[in-house]
Amino acid sequence: MMSLSLAKDEHQRLVMKLMDHFESMELIVTCACSGYVDCEKIRGFEPDVRAFDNNTGLNYVGEAKTCDNLKSEHTRKQFLAFSNRIMTKGKSAGKDVPFYIIVPDECKSELDQILKELELDKRGNIYVV
Repeated sequence: MMSLSLAKDEHQRLVMKLMDHFESMELIVTCACSGYVDCEKIRGFEPDVRAFDNNTGLNYVGEAKTCDNLKSEHTRKQFLAFSNRIMTKGKSAGKDVPFYIIVPDECKSELDQILKELELDKRGNIYVV
């Protein structure tokens, strides 16, 4: 188990990496946790990063997880809430909102297992960074 400050540092590093990933896709990061503009809650949960595609009008949701907090019930509820979003207006109305998850390499297989258990592994709108 890592110390709280180390876990927080790792989480922050993953959030930054996710923001960089969205920007490399030419998306506009609209909010991010810890020191940026906080994101509005989605079904009671605040995502770590949200981004917007000006061309398609599609919103993106991103969540960063350290290996330590990947197994929590809170994480499972977040994954279910964030993965089942559909655009309600604009050019992309009716499309699934892309949901991006970033974890350290050493717990990617654990993430795959959790997505399988939640029956999210076959969803076309979930991406692992």
